[in-house]
Amino acid sequence: MVTRITHAWVKISEEGKLLISLECPDNTAEYSRVKLESPLVNTMGWSVEDFEHRAEELEQYMTETLYDRDKFEEALHCMIDNHDASLGINWDTVDYWLSYLCIKDVKEE
Repeated sequence: MVTRITHAWVKISEEGKLLISLECPDNTAEYSRVKLESPLVNTMGWSVEDFEHRAEELEQYMTETLYDRDKFEEALHCMIDNHDASLGINWDTVDYWLSYLCIKDVKEE
């Protein structure tokens, strides 16, 4: 039997479960809803605050700031847009984008 799905919704519940709602017409031409829950799905997010946190860790023993905070948002977007899905994103990825886009220029005197 094949059922035509007319609407689908996906969201994460407060408990962190993936909720999928499918709306499909049944034999009486009314709509029935099927909800599927998966406790095995979890999401991970990265933010500008992660760049700030990592920059603070790396600058901990420095006398000056190494990174331009105004570039953190751009670095976040570049990291997400250019990541290798087979490797994912981790702190090494954040470090790469910090040094690639956010490091301050060092002026020679």
